[in-house]
Amino acid sequence: MDDFNGGSVMGTSLYAKYRHDHDFGDKKVLNLGCGFAKLTHSTVVNLDAYAICKPNVVHNLTELPLPFEDVAFDYIIASHVFEHLPNWWAVFEDCVRILKHGGSMDIWLPGTASDGQLGYRDHLSYINGCSFYGVANIREAVNAWCAMNRDSKAKEMQMVSYDKVLINQWWVKHAPKRIQRWMAEHLRNVIGEEVIRFIRL
Repeated sequence: MDDFNGGSVMGTSLYAKYRHDHDFGDKKVLNLGCGFAKLTHSTVVNLDAYAICKPNVVHNLTELPLPFEDVAFDYIIASHVFEHLPNWWAVFEDCVRILKHGGSMDIWLPGTASDGQLGYRDHLSYINGCSFYGVANIREAVNAWCAMNRDSKAKEMQMVSYDKVLINQWWVKHAPKRIQRWMAEHLRNVIGEEVIRFIRL
């Protein structure tokens, strides 16, 4: 993940994060909502609702539970998926069920500088770090919804990082790293993508 801090790697494609043939070793990986960005390593399961994408598993994420056994995966990748789902919180909770204890999950989301954040017709939700009240390290009841959902499966997850990927513009790419870090912290219009990493306790 350090490669993404301060905007040193930019771009929203899954292939900007992993080569299509990335070697995950013996980790069992779920590429959730893969679309056309399939990963080909033998331990990866690519899941998508659309057969045209030729995933390993065709499954609509609005239909739960997900078609996997409990604690089936070491790592779940959700690259630009959750903002498309009307039931994204329920999908997140079911991901907890299928993730092994000690396993990790990365959720990639459009950043605040992205026109597509809510501009695309199929983007239904704006999600950021505040959306995950209920996970282990940010469970305090800040409102009635949080108070009513204290027993969510999400309490088994811990947010371990919340990183912002800077837009791919020359004036951002060539700025010194300390300036990039300052921009990521203080300027919303330079955040092209956000990634939130969780570990299952």
